[in-house]
Amino acid sequence: MLPIDLPLTPTHTLLSSGFGMEYWKLQNLALLLQLKEVTIEYSDNGSNEIEFARGYILEHAQNLKKMVIVLTCETMRSRVVAEIVSKSKMISTAAVIIRVEAH
Repeated sequence: MLPIDLPLTPTHTLLSSGFGMEYWKLQNLALLLQLKEVTIEYSDNGSNEIEFARGYILEHAQNLKKMVIVLTCETMRSRVVAEIVSKSKMISTAAVIIRVEAH
């Protein structure tokens, strides 16, 4: 689940799991134009949160300032970093922060 916080508006939630990039591109989500910060909880259970973050949010959210990716395990950090920077055509100049929270 991706909690997407839009400043001064209600919290929007998008489910990335199970949908490919073509699906998200067809959605043409207007909220991406308003998006300033986003936090993504990476589940590592076959979901596509990182693909969604890299391939859709970073490539389409031109006003994004900060993206936080929350991991549950330190060993996932290098893989997630590699996935974020690979093949990215970022339109956003957002700071991408990767945080590990043990559960």
